[in-house]
Amino acid sequence: MELVLIIFLIVFAVLCFGVIIYNVKKHGSLSAWSKLQKEEKEKRDIEWFEKYAEESNVWNNAALHSHPDQIRRQLRIKYQVKPELVDADNGIYHIKGSETNHYSVSLNDCTCKDFSERGLPCKHMYALAAELGIFKPSRM
Repeated sequence: MELVLIIFLIVFAVLCFGVIIYNVKKHGSLSAWSKLQKEEKEKRDIEWFEKYAEESNVWNNAALHSHPDQIRRQLRIKYQVKPELVDADNGIYHIKGSETNHYSVSLNDCTCKDFSERGLPCKHMYALAAELGIFKPSRM
């Protein structure tokens, strides 16, 4: 029985090593292969988000807000930072970012890099929605 287990482990290690060698040869380097895997994961995540972000009122979309990436954004909210209303007609607020950056944020838009790249609620939008009582962020 021990011999069978040892043979299995050796075959498994050789196969894993073979997959790594194959992908390194195919993509030029281990880092290029890792980058490709990361890009493929991001593409799958974007497809998932697009599927759930189609709902007209994003703040009522429980499936979107329960995704692990969105929960991480909710957990990064700094409650000591209060949004300042700057345009009541359009519902635009200014909010201080985690460093010295200031963002213009509404319930549908934010000037931060995260929102511009993904088009989904960022931590600034979650902070505003929480402040307005529209959304209760996750508290894992």
